[in-house]
Amino acid sequence: MAHPEKNGYEWKINKNNPHTADAIKIMQYFANFFVNEARKSTHTFASSKEERSSLIYNYAPTYTGDRLVFEQCYFFT
Repeated sequence: MAHPEKNGYEWKINKNNPHTADAIKIMQYFANFFVNEARKSTHTFASSKEERSSLIYNYAPTYTGDRLVFEQCYFFT
């Protein structure tokens, strides 16, 4: 299993991701671990304006479900 987060969120039949209680617990364990690691960062933005300009909400996702395995992707130039 290369991506434990997929157990809770990817339901494609041909991918065969397990959705058992244990698989979901493992997914949650890794999610909590990565969030806790990110919380250790001391990174801050110089201003709230700079922070707002960095948010993903400033970008529009592109529908890619007809050509990639992901429904939407963000492309940055």
